[in-house]
Amino acid sequence: MKILDCENDNTMFGSIKVITGIQKKDLIDMFNRFDLDDYYEDNTWIDADALFLKKIKEMSNFSQFQYDKTFWFHLSRTTPFNNFKEGLLSLNDNLENLWDLLFTLQEGFLPKDEWNIFRKSLESDCPSHFASLYRMKASDKIHGGPFAMLIREVAFHSEEIGNHNYLGVPEIIEDICFPFQEKYGFDLLTKFKKVTLPCIVKFETTDVEEYHLGVVINFLYHKYHSLELNLDCNTCFDGYGKSIPNKALLQIEYL
Repeated sequence: MKILDCENDNTMFGSIKVITGIQKKDLIDMFNRFDLDDYYEDNTWIDADALFLKKIKEMSNFSQFQYDKTFWFHLSRTTPFNNFKEGLLSLNDNLENLWDLLFTLQEGFLPKDEWNIFRKSLESDCPSHFASLYRMKASDKIHGGPFAMLIREVAFHSEEIGNHNYLGVPEIIEDICFPFQEKYGFDLLTKFKKVTLPCIVKFETTDVEEYHLGVVINFLYHKYHSLELNLDCNTCFDGYGKSIPNKALLQIEYL
């Protein structure tokens, strides 16, 4: 079985070898001979993933690459006793769990009826910017995920590539905690961070895209030359509001 596994450099080079037949040493040789900046000075703009996909096709003499599975890395922060027995839940499937956890963390600061009033306001007319973000995400499955990174290492370069730091705190948690603090002066976000840990959930899908190979080569090229990473050095999985079943989960890693 041919699998694209981007857990680390070795698995990436190994996956490329199995899928394309190209040895690591041949890729390194290409990296040494090719200058991406020089290319862009003399050629019409083309996305780096498409460019590197074209180059490895020329190296392998294949017109198309085929493989069977892709491994993905979902980034989050959750309680250490979470074993994801229900799978990797979409936002809509997980919202009640998040609200229940946050209610517990505010330790009786608000009684349940007032907490429910706060939630109703957040979901309807609260003017906070973060409340509007919450309503946008909770009302449309296009924002429901679950989301995941193709390349695990990108999880630790969020500032460099301009991503939200999902290991620091999920966006939806901020969207609840910031309006709560604005209204009541209670730092619920710090409470959340104290009882949770960064977590990476590795899972598999049979969704395969040839261009992902170009993304991987682009990442490896940038890393080999110690270049600053950017958004083109990764791509993401989007579940479009459909949860990932537990049987597809490969590893739960707490950091």
